[in-house]
Amino acid sequence: SDPAAAAASIDSLPVGTARTVAASLVGARLADRDLSSALQWVGQLNGSVQSAAMRGVVSRWAAADPSAAAGWLMQRSAPNLRNEGLRLLAEDWVGRDPAAAFAYAQGITDPALRESFTESALQRYARNDPLAAASWLASPEAAPYARQGVNRVSTQWAGYDPAAAANWAAAIPDNSLRNRAVESVARTWASSSPAAAAEWIGTIADPAARNAATGAFSSTLARTDPATAAQW
Repeated sequence: SDPAAAAASIDSLPVGTARTVAASLVGARLADRDLSSALQWVGQLNGSVQSAAMRGVVSRWAAADPSAAAGWLMQRSAPNLRNEGLRLLAEDWVGRDPAAAFAYAQGITDPALRESFTESALQRYARNDPLAAASWLASPEAAPYARQGVNRVSTQWAGYDPAAAANWAAAIPDNSLRNRAVESVARTWASSSPAAAAEWIGTIADPAARNAATGAFSSTLARTDPATAAQW
C-alpha cells in the first residue's frame, strides 16, 4: 500500500531471491504511482537489486510508452543502468509487439546499442515464438544478426520441437548459416534424444551440413553420455 516505504525497506531484507523479487515488485508499484520517483530510486541502487528494480519499472513503462522508455534509457550516462534497462525493454517490447520493437531497433544510431538491443529482442523472440523469429531472420534487416540468430532460434526451437527445428535448419539456403543451424539442432537434440538425433543426421542430404551436425552430435554425446558416444 506504500511503495515508497517498501522501497526504503529493501535493504533490510537478506541478500538473495527475496530481496530481488521485492525490488522488482516495488519498482513496478512505484512506476505506477510516480515514474520519475521510480527511476530516481533505481538509479540509487546497484547490482542484482538494481536489475530487478529496473525490470519492474521497465515492465510498466514498456506497456504504456516503450519509445519514451527507450529514449530515456538511451540518455543515461551510467552504462550498467542504460544497458540493463535497454535489454529488459527489448525483451518486454518484443513480447508485446515484435514488429514495433525491431523497427525501433533499426533507428538506433549507436551501432553497439543497436546490436545489443536487437540481439536481446531476438533472443526473447526465439524463446517465445521460434517460427516467427525464423521468419524475421529471413528479412533484409536481420542480415547483420543472422549468424547468431540462427543459433538462438535453432537452439530454442529444438528444445521443444526438434523435428520442426531440424526441418527448418536443413532448408536454410545459405551454406554457412545452414551448417550453424544444424549444429545447434544436433547439439540440443543429442542432449534429449540421441537416437532420434542420430536418425535425423543420417537423412541430411548436404554432406557439409551432415558433417557439421555429426560433429556437434558427437561432441555433445562425448560430454553427456560417453558410453553411448563410444558406440555410435
